[in-house]
This record gives sequence, C-alpha cells and structure tokens, in this order.
Amino acid sequence: MDDMLSAGPEDPNRRACDQCRTRKIRCDKTTPCSNCRVAMRTCSSIGVTHKPKEQRQRVLISHQYERKIDLIEERLSGIEEALRTIAASGTSFDSGRAAAALATPSTTASGLRTAPTDAGADDDSDSAMEADLALTSQTAFAKDFLESAVSRASLNDLTPNMQSALSSLRQMVAMQNNFASTRDFKLKQQQPMPPGGLQDLPMPPMKTVVSLLKMQKTAPPGIFAVACFFVDLDDLLDLCRKVYFCTDNISHSAFIIVNGSLYYFIADQIYQAKDPVVKAELEEYHRMCQVNLETALTTLPLMMPAKHESICALLIAVVYAINISKPSLAWHYNSTAATLCQILGYHRPSPNKPEKPGQKDLRALVFWNTYMLDRTLAVRLGMPAVMQNWNITTPRRIDSSMIEDPWGPIITNWIEEADLGFRVYELLYSPAGMAKPEEERTLIARRLEAEQKEIMSAASQIREQALFGLRAINASELIGIHLRGDEITYRSTLTLIHRALPAPEGSGSRFTVESLDSARFALQLHHESMQSLELERDDLKVIFVHWTILITPFAPFFVLFCYVIETSSPDDLRRLYDFVESLRPVCGCSESVQKLYQLCQVLCNVAHAYAEAKAQETSSGAPINREFDMYLSALGLPPTDMAVDPSAAAAHAAALGQVGMQPDPLANWFSGSQQVMGLLEEDISQFHGSWIQ
Repeated sequence: MDDMLSAGPEDPNRRACDQCRTRKIRCDKTTPCSNCRVAMRTCSSIGVTHKPKEQRQRVLISHQYERKIDLIEERLSGIEEALRTIAASGTSFDSGRAAAALATPSTTASGLRTAPTDAGADDDSDSAMEADLALTSQTAFAKDFLESAVSRASLNDLTPNMQSALSSLRQMVAMQNNFASTRDFKLKQQQPMPPGGLQDLPMPPMKTVVSLLKMQKTAPPGIFAVACFFVDLDDLLDLCRKVYFCTDNISHSAFIIVNGSLYYFIADQIYQAKDPVVKAELEEYHRMCQVNLETALTTLPLMMPAKHESICALLIAVVYAINISKPSLAWHYNSTAATLCQILGYHRPSPNKPEKPGQKDLRALVFWNTYMLDRTLAVRLGMPAVMQNWNITTPRRIDSSMIEDPWGPIITNWIEEADLGFRVYELLYSPAGMAKPEEERTLIARRLEAEQKEIMSAASQIREQALFGLRAINASELIGIHLRGDEITYRSTLTLIHRALPAPEGSGSRFTVESLDSARFALQLHHESMQSLELERDDLKVIFVHWTILITPFAPFFVLFCYVIETSSPDDLRRLYDFVESLRPVCGCSESVQKLYQLCQVLCNVAHAYAEAKAQETSSGAPINREFDMYLSALGLPPTDMAVDPSAAAAHAAALGQVGMQPDPLANWFSGSQQVMGLLEEDISQFHGSWIQ
C-alpha cells in the first residue's frame, strides 16, 4: 500500500488502476482515482511492479550511434580524398586506392558495418535474400562509389559507345539491387473467376475433344503432346467426363489436367492444319484452354489433397510455367508436387500394398518426372532440391511398360542428366562446394566430367535409335530437332564442370581450354539448331529456346563473355553477337526471349566497348577501363586483373566491406551469371540502351 500511495500521477511508471483498465476508460492515476471515487469502488493497481527501461541500455545505444556517426565521417573523408585524387590526376583514377579509401570505416569498426537503406522500399525487398548477399554488398558499393566518382571522372573523355555501355551496366546494377522485389507471378491470360466457379468457364466443343483423344491413341506423337506424357489417356477421358458432365463442383486438379492436356493436343493439330478455317477454329479453342488453365492456376488452393490427380495437375502447371519462362513459379508448383509424391510414398516401392501394374507404372513415371524437374529448376534458380537421393529407393528406370517406345530410354537419360547437373551445383558451386579446397574440387570436377561424358555418349546412341523409330512411324521431325537440342543442355553442363577447373599456372586466364571449347561448341550447336528451325513457326522456336537456354544458367554465354573481357577476342565476340542475333526473330513471340535478347545484346556491347577501352588505355596510358571493372565486379563478373591479382582482389573486397576475405572469382562468376538470368523474371521495362554501329 505504501508503494501505491507513493506512486502519484507525476510518476512516469505509474499505471492506470485495474478497474479503469478493465473498463477501458481514462484514469488520472491518483490513489484512489477519480473514477473509483465516484463509483465508490476499491481502487487497486499493480503499481510499479514492471521494471522501467534500464538507463544503461540507453547509454549503450547512444554509444553505438556515436560510433556510427564516426564511421560516416570517416567514410565521407575517404570519399573526399578519393575525389581529390581523381581531380589531381585529371581524367583517370586508381580503383585500388579509391577502394581502400572507401573501405576505411570497415577496417576500424571491429566488425560493425552499416548498409544503406531505402526508406521507400517495400517489404517485398526482403526477398532479395534469395539472391546472393555478396552481390547485394557489391551493388551497394557500386551505387555509393561509382555514381559519385566514375561519373565525375573520365566519362566525358569516353566515346559514345563506351558511355552507352557504362550507362547500361549502371542500369543492370540498379536492377540487381532491387532483385526479386518486383517479381510478379501474374499470368497474362487469367480471367476473373465466374460466380459459378470453374464449371462456368467455356470449354471447346465435346465433339472436338473426343476427336482429339481418339487421335492421341492412334496418331504418332506430336511435339506438344510430349509435354504431358505423364497423363494416362484413359484417366484423361474419365476426367473429361467429369468436367463436361459435372453435377457438382469441379476440382481444380481435374480442370487443370483437362485444359492443360487439351492445350497441348490442340497445339499439335494447329501445327498440322492446312485449312485456314479449321486452323482459325483450333486457335480459338487453343486460347480458350489457355485462359481456363491460367484462371484455374491463379486460384489453385495452397493446400492440395495428397492424390495422384493433384500431382499430375501440378506437373501440368510446372511444364506450362517453363513454357512461358517463369522458372520461379514452376519451382513453387514442382516443390508442392515433390512433397505430395513423398507423402504418398512414390519415392519407395510398396511391396506391402497390392497394386495393379498399370498403377505402379504411373506412380514411377510421375515420380521421376517430378524428380527431374526438381533438380533442373534447383540448378537454374540456385535452390536446394526437395527430393534427396539418400531417401529414394524406387528404381531409376522408365521403360516400355510405363510409356510407349522410344520415350522410356530418352526420359531415363534426362533423369540421369538432371541429377548430374544438380550434383555439379551441389558439389562445385554451392556454398559447401566452394568451401572445399581447390585440389578436392578439381578431383570432383574430373569425376563429374567423366560421368557427364558417359551420359552424353549414351544420349547420342539413344537419340539415334529414337529418331530411327520416330521416322518409321512418321512422327514430327520437330521432335528430332528438339531431341538434338538436348546436346546443347548437356554441353552447357560440361562447360559448367570445366569452368570449375583451375587454369594452368602462368596462363594469365581464369578459363581452361576445355571450358572455352565446350562453350564454343554449345553456341555452335544452338546456331545450327536455330537454322534448322528457320522455316518453322516462331512459337516452336520459342519453346526450343525456353527448354534449352532459359531453363539452365547457360554457362557457355557467360564463359565466353568473361573471356572476351579478358582477351578482347574478336572471334568469340562474334560468337556472342551471333547468339544474340539468333534470338531476334522470336523476340516478338516471347517476353522472356525479348528480355534475354536485350540483356545479352547489352553484354555484347559492353564486351565490345571494354575492348575499345583497353585499347585506348594501352595507347594513352590512362586506366579508362577501371570504370568497367567496378561495374562488372558489382554484377559478379569481375575482370581478369581482379580475379588473378591478389592486391586488386583485396582492395575490391575491402571496398565491399569484406575485410579479411578474398572474394572467390568462381563463386562470383556463378552467382553473377545466375543473377543476370534471374533478371529475365524481373520488370526491365525501364531498361534501355543505345549503341552506335
């Protein structure tokens, strides 16, 4: 009671009495309070039982802010010194000294580091953690240093092409800084759900659907129908009956399977149609199925029932997301499918459950397709795989009892390649892989190289046998072209393996001859394949690019790009430009290909301008290309001198606040190539760049 009486209204720790707080009315905090006196109630309070904030914590926080202010002052002093150095030297600057000057606060902070914040950034920016923390710090450095120093230094003395290239690089760095904050999974063809639900969405005529299903049973396989090979035709017929003659609500999974399958079946018929009237009618039905599919996908429940039908629907969604080049969306769908597969026990044989042979075969077919996509997308996005090999006992084999010849051996080979590609990422490029000693990584790379060559040799034999069989049944020649496209993917994986090998001492390059040869061969294969598709429809070319280039990190392009930066090789620069030019005809049919074309065109122009800058530096003695060096390093693609010169690398690491750390050129290269490919899912509408031929 004495404590309560001593706690007057002037006491900042005095709380409202229990009665006022219960009734949620204002209390004057006297004892007794005015409300209790009027109501003649007992006025009680917990008083000052809660501890006040410790004053010593306030002192500690103030000390931290004082240290931060000191660091800011030191950083500003470093910038001023760097700018004085630049002004004194005329039009050039020493990037190593400037970087060291900017790094002063980090070296005196005893581990305390500050990072620039954007008060206007939304909460979605937290998703940038999915990218690479080193890349984020590189971007912060580029923004703080280059915009203040480079723009005031030698830009006025650069050619228009060099200025354009630097401007484009600055834009790419800015987009990397906002990585994943603008990503949108919205599907363009989706429509609002009708009041009656899925059953109110229009469907193609039943007569057309019956005709399509009959043709699928008797006609040779088409290129589009391969996309849904895991759907059993008898099961599809039953689902069509449920959708067309529904008496209750249609499940999302049934609706997705039906419309997704019809979408690809109709696409095959459009390709073969000769009559313009029939073709126009089929195109209308094709778009109808696409709208239905996207509308159903956007309203797909977060928690799907653990059923075989749910997995098939999710796989349809994965394949469709890859076809429209949305690998992140595909990864979300496939992760759910992988989880459902394991819940249902598809990853292990079930001898205790008597099953029909057909049902067991479908389980294996669906499971291994999910596994294959899980690993492919994990490498593309730099994500962990959902399915782990140590937890799988189902035999890794697809044969004629599960799917018609010649697809069994082909799909089995795809599975082997997807697994090896993921192990390349896991053992060589993941954080755990990068932590291994160089000698151990070299041994691993050589072992993976041998395995990859075995897979490629087997794939070549399987492909030739398959093409012979497909020609015998008059299958579409496009299947053969797309099967040959597998070799591009396999060569890309081999390039990734060779890139992990250390260059011979004294070579002056980061790249081995093997990695360069693999990269050149992959680009040559792509060029030949696009020439084979020259007379085909643009949408067929788009699918080819989506499944051979956009679904992989596509190491060949980035290997040759960095090599051109190193050596100014005119032949390899021409190869890069030829690759970009091969994308031009199909830019109008795919937003993702258009973005790939833009980004690769800019990188080619940058490589060209960098070669010009090096030549100008050689003739004038002024280090003009240092501006390029800093921007390329911010993108994770550092030039040679920063990769092989310890002093330059140390200065760069210090500038990024990574004191005591030597940046791994291989890690930077892989992270940079992944992040550039990641920009294909971002909004780059503001990205522009001009080039003077």
